[in-house]
Amino acid sequence: MEKRIKDRGGKLKYINCIVGASGSGKSSLLEQLVTPVLISHTTREKRKNEVEGEDYYFVSEKEFKKLNFIEKVTFAGRRYGLSHKEVHDKLKNNKEVTVIVDIEGYKQLKELYKDQVVIMFYIDSSPWQCFKRMYKDRGFISAAKRVIRDMYKGVWSNKYKADIVIENDNFNVALQQLERYIG
Repeated sequence: MEKRIKDRGGKLKYINCIVGASGSGKSSLLEQLVTPVLISHTTREKRKNEVEGEDYYFVSEKEFKKLNFIEKVTFAGRRYGLSHKEVHDKLKNNKEVTVIVDIEGYKQLKELYKDQVVIMFYIDSSPWQCFKRMYKDRGFISAAKRVIRDMYKGVWSNKYKADIVIENDNFNVALQQLERYIG
């Protein structure tokens, strides 16, 4: 797998899909990579440290309904989606792009971009580690709900479907592993 992924000299484009449980470190790892990132749209409010067009495209519910999405989900009453235009525009100008999606988003990208290489990187971290990471920022109840939801949905079993599993017990080691493939 590593040789196939590292061989980027041909005409194929690469869509790197980062998948994992809430709190596994997906966003933190992606922030450190040097790669064009696919940005999703959301109807939720912007958090204080987020930047429009870097973290998300923040839109109203009305605007969201007008967009054409590859995949969309509703979480905690807010909508999130990856638009066809975002993927098309970024792939037009780049050899590889990276995106955080759930397993359904990965499947949709794999189906729609059969002529390209769509790779699933699963960021693996124990439920306890995920809880501890989220607890700092979101509090006990929110962190517990997310871990329980992910356990119920079987999110940790997605690692068996991944092309590459990155263990995130140590952030720097996980980042080095991802950098072997992305960027």
